Amino acid sequence: MVGMKFGSKTFVHVIRDRYPYSMKCDTADLFVSNLTNNTIYIPSGKEVGFNCKVNGNVTELTFEQWQSYGLDLGTTIKVTPDIQTIIQWGREILQHTT
Repeated sequence: MVGMKFGSKTFVHVIRDRYPYSMKCDTADLFVSNLTNNTIYIPSGKEVGFNCKVNGNVTELTFEQWQSYGLDLGTTIKVTPDIQTIIQWGREILQHTT
C-alpha cells in the first residue's frame, strides 16, 4: 500500500549519516510514501542506505535493494552540488511561484 505521493522532485539532503528518509518500512506491509522519479543529492564519498524491516529484522538496504521493492523507481542519486547552485535552484522555484 502506498501513502502520499512524491515524484519528480529535487531532494537536496544534507546528511550526517547514510539515510535520506526517516520512515517506518516493513517489506511485509509496505505502507510508505510513493517516491518516484526524484533526484537525491548526497555529499561526495557518502553512500546512501535505507533502513527497512525484512523478514522481521531491521536491515540496511542499498539503493538497488530499496528499488527492488518498487520504491523510488526512476529516482537517481547524485553528488550534492555547491551551495550557490542550490541557492539558484531556490531562486528559480520562487520565481515560478504565484
